[in-house]
Amino acid sequence: MALLEAKKGGNDNPEIDKIINQKMAELKQSLGVYMIYSTSKIKRVSCYDNIKPGQPRPMNGADTEETVPVENTSNDVQEPLNLPEWLIKEALDMENTLGVLEIKGISVVVDRNDAGEIKYHVEISMVAKYNSVSKIRVNVSDKTSGGTDTGTISYLGPDEEETWRSGKFSARVSGSSIRITGNVKITYRPVCSSPPTSFKDGQTLSRKCQDRTITRSYSETIDLGSSIDWSKVDVIVTASRHNIVEGESVTYTVKVKNGNSLPVDGVKYRVTVSLPQFDPKNYSGTVTIPANGEKTILTKTVAYPDSGTYLARATISWNGHKKSASDKVIVTTGTLVISDVDVSPRNPDDGDRVRFDVSIRNPSSRSRSLNVKLFIDGVKESSRTVSIGGNDESTTTLTWTATAGNHDWRVEVWEDGKLEDSRSGEITIQDPPTSTCLSDVPLEGHLEVYPEWVEAGDSVSVHITVTNLDPNCAQGPFNIKLVDDSGAKWWPKKDTEYGCSGCGYIIQGGALKIYAGKTMSEWSEPKIVTQNTILYLKIGGKTVATANVYVNDSSLIQAKVGCENPVFDFKDHAYRAVLSCWVDLKNPYSTPVDIRDIAVSEYSITGALNDTLSGAWTVNPLEFTLAPQDVKRVTFKLPLEISSWVPVSVADATEVVIKNNDPSTADITYTLGYKLESQDTWSHFTGNIRYEVKVKMDSKTVAADYILSGTAAIVDPNTAISFQLGSIRISGIRLSSKLSFDPLAFLWNAFIKPGILEHT
Repeated sequence: MALLEAKKGGNDNPEIDKIINQKMAELKQSLGVYMIYSTSKIKRVSCYDNIKPGQPRPMNGADTEETVPVENTSNDVQEPLNLPEWLIKEALDMENTLGVLEIKGISVVVDRNDAGEIKYHVEISMVAKYNSVSKIRVNVSDKTSGGTDTGTISYLGPDEEETWRSGKFSARVSGSSIRITGNVKITYRPVCSSPPTSFKDGQTLSRKCQDRTITRSYSETIDLGSSIDWSKVDVIVTASRHNIVEGESVTYTVKVKNGNSLPVDGVKYRVTVSLPQFDPKNYSGTVTIPANGEKTILTKTVAYPDSGTYLARATISWNGHKKSASDKVIVTTGTLVISDVDVSPRNPDDGDRVRFDVSIRNPSSRSRSLNVKLFIDGVKESSRTVSIGGNDESTTTLTWTATAGNHDWRVEVWEDGKLEDSRSGEITIQDPPTSTCLSDVPLEGHLEVYPEWVEAGDSVSVHITVTNLDPNCAQGPFNIKLVDDSGAKWWPKKDTEYGCSGCGYIIQGGALKIYAGKTMSEWSEPKIVTQNTILYLKIGGKTVATANVYVNDSSLIQAKVGCENPVFDFKDHAYRAVLSCWVDLKNPYSTPVDIRDIAVSEYSITGALNDTLSGAWTVNPLEFTLAPQDVKRVTFKLPLEISSWVPVSVADATEVVIKNNDPSTADITYTLGYKLESQDTWSHFTGNIRYEVKVKMDSKTVAADYILSGTAAIVDPNTAISFQLGSIRISGIRLSSKLSFDPLAFLWNAFIKPGILEHT
C-alpha cells in the first residue's frame, strides 16, 4: 500500500516499479481467487494468468465478460460454498500483502556425547516471506528427553532469516545410536501492509492479520559409535568473482570435503543463493562424501542486473553435527570512483607547490582511459589523462602553486565526455611564518651525526636539538630546516608533524614553535652520503648549528689557497723577487693522516711575470703528520729575475721592462701522497692553486735607479723597472730630457750602476 501511495504521489523511482512487479508475480504464483456470482455455478479462476515479473496489471475486480458458466460435470466447477464474508473480502483484497512465517529447517545438534548419555539442542531456521511478522513464540517439545523449551523473537522483516536455538536436552543411551524426535509449535502475528515501526497490544486487527500457528515435527538418528571425525569434514563456497558491475555474471561453486579414511554417508546439505529481484533460491539434498575426497554439490551461474551485495551460503549436517560456509559478490554500477584525495602539504605557505594525489578505482573488468581535472575557485588549474586497468586502482597527481587566502578546490573524473565522480574541499594558504628579530630570540641549536665514520654510499642520521633559553616566553613559529652545503633539504619531512603540546614544542608545516625553557629533540631520517658534507640547521633563515659528515674514501680538504704579491729588489746584479703561494690542507678524518712527497707537477704564470721566471719551485714542508680536524699550511716558492743589463739604444729613457702593479695569474697544480695512520694504504691527492698577484717594487731601489739614469750625462740607460715617484728634480732641474748614444753606457750599466744599486 505504501508503494502504491508513493507512486500516486508522484514518486518516479524505478526501484518502486521493480518491487511492485515482484510482489504481483508472487501473488500470481500463490493465490487462487473464487469469483461468486448470482447463479448457482462458479468457476475457479487464477488471477492474471498472463502476468509475468516486470509486467504488472491493475486489478479491477471481476470481469463478467470473461466469465462463462460451466456445467457441474466440469472438473473446474464447484458447488457454492458458504464462505464467511470476511474471508471473501480478504481473498479479493489485493492492496495488502500478508506476512508469512516459514520454517526452513529443524536440526538436532549434539553438544556432548558422554558414556551412556547424550546432550543436544534443537535449531529451528525460519524466514519471513512477503512481509514482516511479529510476536513470534517458539515452543519445542522433545519427546526423546521429555523436556520442553520456549522462546520469542519480537520481529522479522521481509525475507529476514533467523535461527532459534533451544536449550540443552539430555537422554540416556544404551546402544551405538539414538533416535531424537519431537514437535515444534510456532505462533506469530503477520503484518498485512507496510512493515510497521512498532506494535501496540490490543490494536484492532483484521481476521487475516491475527495470530497464526504452524507446527512441525522432527526426527533424527544420531550414530554415537561412528568413527567419522567431523572436524575433517568441511564445506566450501566459492564465488568466481567478488566484484562485478551490473549485467555481469558470477558462478558459485559449493564443495564438500572429507578427510576421513571412510566415506561419510547421508550428509544433508542446504544451499541458499541470492538472486536479483527475487527471493533467494534454495537447493537441498543428501550426498555421500568419498573417503579422503571431495564432491561438488552445486555449480550455479547467476547474472546480476542490479547493484548490491549478494550472498551464497551452504550448510551441511550429519549425525547431529553441522557446518556452514558462505561467499559474497558485490555488484556496482561500474562508475569510476574517487576513493581518496590527499592534499599536501597540509598547511602550505604562499608560493608553495600543493599536490593533490587523486586515487581512482575502476570497478569494471575493462581498462578505461579518463581525464582528471583540478579546479581552484572554479578555474581549471591542472589536468591529466590516466589509464586504469580492469578491477584496478590508480593514483595520479595534480599540482597548484598556492596563493594566500581561502580557496575551494574540486577534483573531477571524466570519461568520454561524462562526469564519473568528483570530490571537493577547502584549503587555506597562509603567509610563511617569519621573524623580524631572530637575533634577539634566545634559541640554541646542536647537531650530532651518527655514525661518525661512514663509507661512501652509507646512510647517516642526524640528531637535532633546539633549546629555548628564555625561561618565560614561548618562541615562534619560525621556519626550521636542516640543509647540506648543496642546498638539499634533509629535514623536516614534508607533510609530517613533530612534537606535541605536552612535549614542549610543535612543528607543523615546517614551522617550529617552542615553549619557554623547553628543548626540541628530533632525528632526521637516514640519508645516503657519498662525499664529505657540511650540514646547517637554519631557523628563520639564520644558521644556528653546523655539523660535518665525513666519508672514509673522501680526500683531504683543500681548505684555503692564496699567493703573495712579489716585491722586486736589486740583488746580485739583477732585479729579483719570489712568487710565494700556499695551500691550507685539512684532515677531515677522526684519525691522524701522514703526508709526504709534496711537489709541483705543472704550473703556468701569465701576464707581466711571464718573462721573469728563474729557477725551480721549493716546497715547505715536504712531509708531516696532520692531526684529526687539524689544518696545516704548505708553501710553494718560485724565484723571479729581471737582468740589470739592457742593450743601449736610442729609445726613450723612460722605456721600461715591467711596471708597478702589473697583474699576473699563477696557476699551480701540486700532488702529494697521504695515508691514515690506522691504515696501510697510501692514497694520491691532487690539488690546484689559482691566484692573481700584482708586481710590487722596493721604492728606495727604484728611486736610485731613476736618479742614476737621469743624471749620468755620459750614458743613455733604459730603466729596467718603473715606479710612480712623481716629479724628480735635482738642483731644481726637472730630469726629462733624452739622452743620446754613448759607448760608455756599457761600462755604466754593467759595472758602475749595478754597484751603486747593490748598496742602495
